[in-house]
Amino acid sequence: GFELNINDGTLVLSFSEAVDQNATDVTQIRIQNGEDHTSLYVQLQGGEIETNDINTIFTIHLEEDDLNSIKEETDLGTTASNTYLALTSETASDFSGNQIEEIPLISALPAQDHTIDMTPPTLQDFEFDMNSGIFMLTFSEAVKGSSLLSERLMLQSSAASIPGEVHTLSSTDSHSNENSIIVSLTVTDGDLNAIKALPNIATSRNTTYLRVLVGAISDTSDQLIATLPDGQAVPAGNFTPDTTPPELRNFVLDLDGSVATLILTFSETILSSNLSLSGLTLVNSRSEGATVIMLTSGEISSVNNEVVSVALSMLDSNAIKLANNIGTSRENTFIVVANGTATDREELPLAEVIYDDAIMAISVLQDDTHPTIDGFELDLNSGLLRLTFSEVVKESSFNFSGITLLSSPVLPSTLELTGGTARPFTGSIVDIELARNDLNELKIKTVDVRSLCSQDLNCYLAASSVTVTDISGNDVVPISIGEVDEPAIVHVSDTSSPVLESFDVITDLSASNQFTVVLHFDEPVQSGDVTLVQFLSSNETDSLVYNLTSSSSIVTTELDADITISLDESDLDALIALPPILRRTNSTLVRLFSEAFSDVNGYTNELLTPIEVSILTGDYVPPVLQSWTFDLNLLQIELTFSEHVNASTADPTFVVLQDSENRSSQFARLPNTVSVEQGPSMDILLLSLNQSTIDLILRRGIGYDPSGTYISLDAEFVQDFGLVESLTV
Repeated sequence: GFELNINDGTLVLSFSEAVDQNATDVTQIRIQNGEDHTSLYVQLQGGEIETNDINTIFTIHLEEDDLNSIKEETDLGTTASNTYLALTSETASDFSGNQIEEIPLISALPAQDHTIDMTPPTLQDFEFDMNSGIFMLTFSEAVKGSSLLSERLMLQSSAASIPGEVHTLSSTDSHSNENSIIVSLTVTDGDLNAIKALPNIATSRNTTYLRVLVGAISDTSDQLIATLPDGQAVPAGNFTPDTTPPELRNFVLDLDGSVATLILTFSETILSSNLSLSGLTLVNSRSEGATVIMLTSGEISSVNNEVVSVALSMLDSNAIKLANNIGTSRENTFIVVANGTATDREELPLAEVIYDDAIMAISVLQDDTHPTIDGFELDLNSGLLRLTFSEVVKESSFNFSGITLLSSPVLPSTLELTGGTARPFTGSIVDIELARNDLNELKIKTVDVRSLCSQDLNCYLAASSVTVTDISGNDVVPISIGEVDEPAIVHVSDTSSPVLESFDVITDLSASNQFTVVLHFDEPVQSGDVTLVQFLSSNETDSLVYNLTSSSSIVTTELDADITISLDESDLDALIALPPILRRTNSTLVRLFSEAFSDVNGYTNELLTPIEVSILTGDYVPPVLQSWTFDLNLLQIELTFSEHVNASTADPTFVVLQDSENRSSQFARLPNTVSVEQGPSMDILLLSLNQSTIDLILRRGIGYDPSGTYISLDAEFVQDFGLVESLTV
């Protein structure tokens, strides 16, 4: 008979008589799982024989390969009922040379006794290839590959675990399912990348150890492998380092949010600290002449991984959002990679991606986030309102009436903007140049009772949802008047001096030719001294000059950027007497002496270089003769006109006296010897005649009584002070 002990790996043969050990051939023995001829068997390849004293009992210590071959078969040698022995006659002979009786394959001998395997398997050795991610695990005996639980295997940098230098494999790793002493285990990309993310593990054979936890695998007798204590992890027998350069597999462009995000997926873990964003370029096609956005900077996720998230800088984000032909779909979103843009743990450079092979985005997420106003600054000197948004906005979409400035969140003084000009400052910051009327009204309100925006603490901003949109058309998040809570980040008070930008001289016909001077300042002014206003005929040193007197007055009673001065008659007469002042625009200038006017904050103007009048509206209505007298005693004709006339322009030869309304019979044209002078008022002319002229008139039968004395004037006779000729009579 025979006994098979799987636990200690021995086969015990009992013979009927003494057998010659030296004539024994173990290779003639076959262990099979049934009495009849069967295909499930193990033909022994050898073994070491040990006999008893009388050579009737042979104990064969099976070779490890034979024992494992038996253990690999779950239906062979696991119990006495599936353990049979067959042998040939050449297996053994007695000391007389008689060969043993054959036990044929078709009538195999059943085991008299069978001892199952009760020894847990152990991990003897392993190999690891960092390129393929394959472990080759060698155990002390045949194990069930199907029972492997990879999550009970721990890869570490040394025999004893060091925090941060241990990786437990995942349960999704694939492995061979055969029963064998060697099990192949292929880790997932996730495991392989997680290993590569650790700087000090599996970088060489000396930093590659494997520790087994209980139950990681079982042998064919379902004996579970025991835990290797920490400090006894098995070193790798062979190690293949990573020699494969990393590649960019795909990417996602996410435009939703204040800044754009790139999600880059590589073929393996890269060192985030070695990623250079300047090596990445976004293009809208693989064609020549494509739109190109070269990235500059951003915040890179600090964890080493095969998936790297990059929050692009505001500059790069805005460049993408402002481009109208890139990043709007997958089809116009590609990426180009310069050689060496990143490296893996082994310092292998990232593979280059040229323009012709640019990688198309697997997804482009559009911006659905509404922009917010994160702060504002107000500069009353420059008239700029600077708005900081959470992302870039479209300047052309500004609706300025959506912006309201407030003095406080409760019962505020307010100013709703009416206009302005928006222009980008940088990134998501926009400068609004306030409309002149808005800026001036705001300056006036800085000094009213509730002091709107006289300092940062009384300057708040509200905005409606229609104020502006981002590049994708998302409305700004509104800030209602009742919800304002953050005052201006920066406030610059008005410390500039008022500047006279232009002035006009206006004749008001409805007010008896009242002349007014309108001074146009760049900001509201609150007081002034007209005696510091000077009229000039030119910028030359020999210019005619005249300083207004206190007789003229400022008629503007409220804070205003346009100040109206009513010219007193004495000032007007003096200016009229200084031609070409008030005659032509290029010879009518004004200069303000310093401190002539002050703004709402008390800052006064500086000495002004003379500027020409912008609008000079003279009297375009011709003077009309309203009445006249003929005094033969004084030899004088007195003419009264509808307005002031300029005696220096009068020509007496255009005056005709006649005896009737129609010039048909007797008339006399005055000679140029008649002198013309200004009368007691500016609307009266005095014509002084000599006696010979009087005699001529009388001889024509004119001048004896009013009914026979008429006068007619040609248009060229006289002009008013607006250079308008008199109306023909």
